[in-house]
Amino acid sequence: LQEILSTHDGLWNTPAMKGENSRGRASRLRIAESMLDLLRDGVQPTVAEVAARAELSERTVFHHFAERDRVLELAAELQVARVLSMVRPVPADLPLERRIRRFARGRSNVLEDITPVRRAAALVEAGAPRLRELRDGVLDAARREVEATFAPELASMAPAVRRRRAAALDAATTWAAWDHLRTSAGLSVPQAEAVLRDAGAALLAA
Repeated sequence: LQEILSTHDGLWNTPAMKGENSRGRASRLRIAESMLDLLRDGVQPTVAEVAARAELSERTVFHHFAERDRVLELAAELQVARVLSMVRPVPADLPLERRIRRFARGRSNVLEDITPVRRAAALVEAGAPRLRELRDGVLDAARREVEATFAPELASMAPAVRRRRAAALDAATTWAAWDHLRTSAGLSVPQAEAVLRDAGAALLAA
């Protein structure tokens, strides 16, 4: 996490934060983690609620962050680090059915975990370049995971078919698709995971 924080110029290297000591950085991290905890609890928190969870004053929160959305940016950074730590590559030499099952289980765990933060970020990311950058980075990593996991099957397809199938697999396993399954379709986590398996099996069939 410290590597992420130290390279986040938008949050750390503002004029007010130049020369900030380790105590100040610890406070910023504590505030962001409190935001993340509240989001996971299903709360769209106010600054007052974040301050209360962090056991700090609102004044302290505003000292470290100019506005609530800046707290959300750092919370999203922490969430990305958490997601990356959850991902376990699926060996491409496993039988296809086992790969599909392992991939669907891992992807469903990640998608369900990130749901509260993604919903909060979606409300403000149109005006938040850093949130869009994080979103696009995660989408790119997810796309590459799909291509690596199912490389043998995709490689056997004609180029035009391969592009379509890879794109369809990617689209079917994004958070947007997951959120649709969980909300609009009203599926449980196991049911939504089964949809991911069905999509993989159908799209990778010879």
